Amino acid sequence: MKPRDWVAVILAIAICTALNLVTAAVLIDAIVSAGPGLSDNATQVITGGLSGIVGLLGGYLGYRAGLAAGNGRNGGDGGGSGEAE
Repeated sequence: MKPRDWVAVILAIAICTALNLVTAAVLIDAIVSAGPGLSDNATQVITGGLSGIVGLLGGYLGYRAGLAAGNGRNGGDGGGSGEAE
């Protein structure tokens, strides 16, 4: 794995951990509070965070699939001239 792959993995783990902590805090607050439970704003924050993680994961997997297919022949920078070799 290249260093940029490690950075992507570390950032993905950090984002997932942060979202899990926020989700746990919101759910504990909804259970403990005497209010109506999970608010609309909390639901939107959790949904937005999860969709962001899925988007990042999809982008990374798409990038890796492109490299594996041979689209990154010039060192993986994507800076090819677009001409046939």
